Formats: sequence, structure tokens, C-alpha cells
Amino acid sequence: MTKSTISYFALFLLSIIAQVRSQVCQNVGQYGQCSVNSACGCFHMANADDTGVCGFLWPSCSHLSPCNSANNTCQSSDTICVHHPRCQNSPVCYPVSMIDQRVCPPTTIATTQQTVVTSTTSIPWSTTATTPVQPKCPRLITFDDILNAVRIPQPIPPGYSGFQWVNANYMNVTYHEQINGLSGYSNALTSGHFIAVNKDGQNLHMINNAAKSFSLKSLIVASASNNNLILEITGKRGGTISNTRRITLQMQSQRVDLDWSYLDTVSFSAEDSKSSAKGRETSFGIDNLCIEFTK
Repeated sequence: MTKSTISYFALFLLSIIAQVRSQVCQNVGQYGQCSVNSACGCFHMANADDTGVCGFLWPSCSHLSPCNSANNTCQSSDTICVHHPRCQNSPVCYPVSMIDQRVCPPTTIATTQQTVVTSTTSIPWSTTATTPVQPKCPRLITFDDILNAVRIPQPIPPGYSGFQWVNANYMNVTYHEQINGLSGYSNALTSGHFIAVNKDGQNLHMINNAAKSFSLKSLIVASASNNNLILEITGKRGGTISNTRRITLQMQSQRVDLDWSYLDTVSFSAEDSKSSAKGRETSFGIDNLCIEFTK
């Protein structure tokens, strides 16, 4: 690789990092693991050897346009030229929004630094990826241990993790987005391959049947298809509402800390901020429910 090419690549990475908080992967194979989100992988840059960016693996191929073949550049400033042989043999313009660390959190706390030297200047650049430390969860529901789970969304089995589930499906996010394209579900996915979704946009209920009561400490949630989705979470004790939280969801991952205790039922109800209609526009995904059963 020539010095001029290296210089161009460094400047280009700087421009990307300025737009989004992204992660550079070095000495990682094409589509190799680079994130705790299993739906992400390393995309090799068109103008670099063994260097790429960590991004969502399953964008719709029909939405990716070829790079300029003369110099492997993209006309749109919100795309980056990468190799994606699953879609095309030639490099494609990939959306920089899909390499954001909110979509593909790094696997470890790491700092990458490099100085690129040209004939007259030195261009330092660095990216720092940090993973926030969360308190240990007494019992984490990930939806990845459902027995005989299939790729197509199905009702969460009665009794799973000690609850009866109403209007709740499990979903293999990777497979779903291979078929249907990118959605907020991939941002809700925090561990493994599966999340819980509210069936057909309906109210989702989890009813304790394993202990006297339980505590709901936190969860990860994201809207499936539109921003500014209003989600109301309600905790009940003996049929009486004891806790309520109303939040606005985006298609990005959001951690909700509750620390509600002595519950027997929790309900999730969503409505479009622009419409009272139910359906696909009120769908959301949940992962990593942190609970604790009362002894």
C-alpha cells in the first residue's frame, strides 16, 4: 500500500469517527467477530489490508450501491466503501449508521492508536471503545435458552424462566433481518441471537408463577420500526398497580432501570406517538430482562 493511499485511508477514518462512534477492527477476518452483538462482523475496507470497520452483518443487499470503481469511494457522505462479498463481488457503499457502537458494541475495552506518516506530515488518529460496567444481575432472562427454539418467531413457552407469557414471541434476530432487512430489533439484541417481541404490536404481559413475587430490576428495549414510540411499563401486585413508567423508545438500544419489587405481573403497552393504532408500528423488542425472585 502506498503512502498516499495510507494517508487517504487515515483521513477517511477520521471523517467517519467524527460522524459516528465506530470501531475499527484490525487483523480480523472478513465478517469476523468484533462485537458482543452477534449480528455484527468486520467489514474489510476497500482501500486497506487487514483493516475494517465493525458493522451490522445483515443490511438488505438491494439497498447497497456499488462503490466508484475508479477509486473505491462513495458519492454519499453517510456511506463507506467496504467489501461485502455476500452481496456483491465488488466493494459496496455501506451506511455509516450501521457501524455505530450503539449498534455494534465492542467485545472488550480497547484502545487502538496509529500514526500515519506522509512525506511532510504525521496524522495521529485513535478510537477508544468502552463497555460500561453494569451491576451483576441475580437472574438474567436472555431468551437464548428456550428449548427447541426455531428461527421463525413463535410464542414464548409457558413457564419459561418462571413466567406465563401473554402476547410474547421469541425471535431469532439474525434470521429475521436476513429476510426482512434492518430493524430496531438488532439494537434490542444484547446477547446471543434471540429477543422477546410483542406479538402483532399487542400488549405484552409476564406473569410470575415460580415464586411468591419477583423484582424487575432492568431491561434492554428498542422500537422495531419507528422512533418516538411510547412504551408504558406497569407493575402489579395482587391485581393492583404498584409501579408505572412511561418512556419514549427509539430504534436504538435503551437500558431501562426500574428496581421494582414484590410484583406478580408486569405489562408492556406501546402506542405510536402519532397514532393510536396498533400493529407493526407499535412493535418492540426486549432483551436481558434482569429479575430476582422473592424467597
